[in-house]
This record gives sequence, structure tokens and C-alpha cells, in this order.
Amino acid sequence: MGQYKETESEFQGEGVAFEKGDILFGKLRPYLAKAWLADFSGEAIGDFFVMRPSVDIDGRFTVYQILNKGFISIVDGSTFGAKMPRVSWDFMANLCLPTPSIDDQTAIATFLDQKTAKIDELTQKIQSQIATLKEYRQALISNVVTGKVDVKEEQP
Repeated sequence: MGQYKETESEFQGEGVAFEKGDILFGKLRPYLAKAWLADFSGEAIGDFFVMRPSVDIDGRFTVYQILNKGFISIVDGSTFGAKMPRVSWDFMANLCLPTPSIDDQTAIATFLDQKTAKIDELTQKIQSQIATLKEYRQALISNVVTGKVDVKEEQP
């Protein structure tokens, strides 16, 4: 799912208001699959669609549907503009998504939240291990080329 990154700058202009629970979808270059379930109210600046789920829709479930490769492929195939491809609201608004019962949506979203959280945790651990190995590699190279490690003694 998308992430919100706070910045120091303030934008003075027109944006689209969104509320906690709304879904924001980046309409510019939709193949980048930028979707976020808002966890606070604010104003979207730039090329975003703001969608407000009805009471019988679990926003988390809808975000997972939107981020699905099949959905993104369909949306991306409808874009206009060569340098800055965008999807139109008319196209997005007319797409039909399967809508199971709210209980099923919630169960599916909860399952995916749990599984993707584990994947994210493992990814973070692996990235940390890779960073440690890169540091070790750099230190080893430095120690060998500066003579701190005698390679003559290290070889069989």
C-alpha cells in the first residue's frame, strides 16, 4: 500500500480535499501503481483522484484491488498523453470491481494486511543484511589495499 511522506514545504494552491478513509490514486503514470488509504484528512496536491468508499466497502480491500497488476494494466492501457500519460476519471469511474460482502472484504483485507506486513518485515531484515554485507565488503577491500590484511597469509 502507499505511504504518506511528510515534507517541510507548504504548497499554496488548489488541491483536492480528502478525509480519513478516502482512497487516493495517482492518475499520472498509473503503471507506477500509486494508491493510498488516507489515515488522516488533508489536501491532495497534484494528479490524484480522491475516492470515498461507501459504508459497504472496505477501503483496504479496494486499495488491494486497485494495486492488482491486472487492474493497473487495464488502467494503464487507457491513458492519454505521450510524455505524461494520465488516466481519465471517466474511464476510472466506469470500471467495475468485484464486490464481495463487507465481511468477506474485511477478512480478505485483514489477511493481506497480515501477510504483507510479514513480507515487509522480512524485506527490511534482508535490506539490513545487505547493507551490513556491503559495509563488510568495503572494509575488506580497504583493509586489503592498505595492507592491514596480508593476503599472502590468507591464501592456501
